[in-house]
Amino acid sequence: MFAFGLTIFSLIHPFLYGYFIIGIIGGCLLVFFARKNLSFEKRRGKIYFRTHIWVELILLTLFLSRFLYRVTELYLAAPDLHSLGSYSQSIGTDPFTIGVCFLIAVYYIGFSSIVIKISRNGLEQNGHSKEKDILA
Repeated sequence: MFAFGLTIFSLIHPFLYGYFIIGIIGGCLLVFFARKNLSFEKRRGKIYFRTHIWVELILLTLFLSRFLYRVTELYLAAPDLHSLGSYSQSIGTDPFTIGVCFLIAVYYIGFSSIVIKISRNGLEQNGHSKEKDILA
């Protein structure tokens, strides 16, 4: 149902495809950078991991800034929130929020799949030594 609604919405507003693509490319770049700078530690049979601090800061800044922007915009505009149509029209006027959501979603899906794959295969098979990759 969500995919159908997104398809109809993007057909009405075709410029959203640009924001989708920018979000997907940005998410893939963050996954690539996070994969390169991933560190692991195995303690008491559990695997702990940490990404690069800049990847974490970029994601946190993007999410919080867009969230605060949207909350402020909705508060100042004070649309009739009892009507679903008014809220969806306000989202359609700010497609950058959709691009940021795609970036964050692509990053978390990609990064989580990498971490799951590495943890299932074991650290040693993927070139991560327990002694080398200790968290700071």
